[in-house]
Amino acid sequence: MKKSKKSKKSKKSGKSKKSSDSKKSSDSKKSGSARSSSSDITEAQIIDAQEAWGTGIVDIASAYPDGDYVDIASDHVKNLYAYGMTPVLFKPTLAAEQQFRSTFDDALSYFVATGVVEEDSGFAIKGWTNVRFENVDILTDGKTGQAMGNYFFTGPDGSEAKVEYSFGYLLDDDGDVRINLHHSSLPYSPTATITEEMVEEAQQEWGEGIVKIASAYPDGDYVDIASDHVKNLYAYGMTPVLFKPTLAAEQQFRSTFDDALSYFVATGVVEEDSGFAIKGWTDVRFENVDIITKGDVAMAMGNYFFTSPDGSEAKVEYSFGYILDDEGKVRIHLHHSSLPYDPEA
Repeated sequence: MKKSKKSKKSKKSGKSKKSSDSKKSSDSKKSGSARSSSSDITEAQIIDAQEAWGTGIVDIASAYPDGDYVDIASDHVKNLYAYGMTPVLFKPTLAAEQQFRSTFDDALSYFVATGVVEEDSGFAIKGWTNVRFENVDILTDGKTGQAMGNYFFTGPDGSEAKVEYSFGYLLDDDGDVRINLHHSSLPYSPTATITEEMVEEAQQEWGEGIVKIASAYPDGDYVDIASDHVKNLYAYGMTPVLFKPTLAAEQQFRSTFDDALSYFVATGVVEEDSGFAIKGWTDVRFENVDIITKGDVAMAMGNYFFTSPDGSEAKVEYSFGYILDDEGKVRIHLHHSSLPYDPEA
């Protein structure tokens, strides 16, 4: 791997004390190291240091679990950070209990989970295959520099994880670039919000699902269609679901997936069920009296109308509660359905 060779060359040239200044400068250019031949730090040196950092993370990941990944990580921290030379400010991405790592041992623990810090799972041993930096800017001032931006970690499956960074750099007495500040964080993700339009789309999908189940009965795969209907629209398995179907007397409340499926297609799980969705419905339309939204939760109340094979409509009252799942999809977590009150009954 070319990057790995560059990193090794950089270490070699850093150990040589007998070579002349011109020889040092020549070796530095060849190796792509972050060694300085002048008193001031440059943008190019910082970019080289970033490349060495990314290459080091990949080298550690490549050596895990059967190689000398702890030694490689130890060299990574020793060669790139300024521990033992000056105070180091390090706030890793995945650190909650011990957020700040001011010592070499604490930093090493974060990268390879040495056990020094109990919460650490080893950021550098998660199989990363590449690291790339995108600097929003690099600032230099004498022997110090700062960089801010995003770096992207490529996982074993080829996907990239985006992380924010700020780095502080300085030149040590040998002219090597060292990290004296490293702040890493996950990008801010605003809380998803549910909209009226999203609720209306979920209602349309629910109605179309009922018609699709009815159309497949009795000779089609209506049970599979109904199963997908419940899986895709309700929040079973994610959060408790409150479901009170219209035509349920003995077992009024359906808190499980199987109980809900039974109501729609009479699977036999609940003996009283005759299969509400297999009654030949040809259309379903919603009339909301109102929709209330707040953050990632919404409520709707109104009447829905089920068109039967003869064209007549059955009017039913409803209240629905909706939430957004982790992927931003609307899910039903409350469904109360009832026949309208008849004062003459």
